[in-house]
Amino acid sequence: MKKRSFTVGSLKPAQVQSSLSNIKIPETISVKRTSSKPEITFSQNKTSYSILPQKNYTLLDAALEQGKTIDYKCTKGSCGRCVVKILNGQSHLSRLNDKEKEKLKEATEEGYRLACQVIIK
Repeated sequence: MKKRSFTVGSLKPAQVQSSLSNIKIPETISVKRTSSKPEITFSQNKTSYSILPQKNYTLLDAALEQGKTIDYKCTKGSCGRCVVKILNGQSHLSRLNDKEKEKLKEATEEGYRLACQVIIK
């Protein structure tokens, strides 16, 4: 099968004729948008972040993929640099694992997690 190549001249916008030309559209329309997508909100080093859940990703990987600049180092749960406090969306996250329990101890009761260890479900 031969690939077709396009040039700038071959990509012409479609001509669409509207039968709605007699309808008056207001100059300003205010629309209040609310997100129906669930979010996970967390904080680290006095900065809050919101991300969309990405199933089977670690919280760290999902945050980095969505352009969030959170602090991390080892990605194995041993250094503790990726500690975050979960503010919203706990129901989207896996249960605490042994590494988190060992590293964070009582801080887990206050909502702290290791971003490299928590899995989005």
